[in-house]
Amino acid sequence: SLQVTVEQRLAHGLTFNFNYTWARNVGDDGPFRTGYNLPSGSVSGTTQSYHMNRIDRSETAVSTPNVIHAFGVWDLPFGKGHIGGNNWLVRTLAGGWQINAIYTYASGTPALITYSGCTTPLQGQCMPDVATSYSGPARINGGFGRSSSAGRTAANLGHVQYFNVSSFQTPQLVSAPGVAALNLIGNSPRTGPYGLRNPVQWHIDSGVRRTIPIYERLAFTFEADAFNTLNHVLFSNPNATWGPGSTSFGTISSASNSPRQFEFAGHLTF
Repeated sequence: SLQVTVEQRLAHGLTFNFNYTWARNVGDDGPFRTGYNLPSGSVSGTTQSYHMNRIDRSETAVSTPNVIHAFGVWDLPFGKGHIGGNNWLVRTLAGGWQINAIYTYASGTPALITYSGCTTPLQGQCMPDVATSYSGPARINGGFGRSSSAGRTAANLGHVQYFNVSSFQTPQLVSAPGVAALNLIGNSPRTGPYGLRNPVQWHIDSGVRRTIPIYERLAFTFEADAFNTLNHVLFSNPNATWGPGSTSFGTISSASNSPRQFEFAGHLTF
């Protein structure tokens, strides 16, 4: 990982902290197909053999390439001892204000596509095959939660597929006399096939406060805080369970955050 921090210690009423992390998390832990060596011919679409869990080596399900955390507080430079300090109107209306904000951002994690119709016995997690005859994009219908061509809204969001069901296929079936047909092990990458990722997550909280001197050692402070200030919707991960012709695969059915909320407070300091 690469970690960068920019910090402004309190000066002229301003302080802020900015943190950025670039990271790549690779492993074969978490959801995996099997804990055994895979002999030649056991994986659909290839004659390659794999050492234990090697087929599952990929970005982990929590790999987040870019993360930003930033926060700051600023005492506005107006009023007594600052800009307009000699003007009664400026001191009365603009003095004693402070604003603050917190911003977070995280890249989407790799999508983990699984297969709902697997018949392979003793398999830990079933994955489909990458469709060999498919040449279109696996990621469809624009940004998460919107589609300008279809006019999608939150009310019908669960009906929009953002992953193309045609980009995967059923793993190869094998059979023997007197034995039911079984799937070979699916060859789709464990995470992020076709570069598919879950929605980006970002969030802003902010607040404002004003301190009004009442007497020499007495002051009243009013605070107003807004959580999810921009009322921005964060979407849950799309349905990543694949099946032939599935209409729910790749759809998002819910939000992962709450609508904007306000909190007000007042207190005396002495």
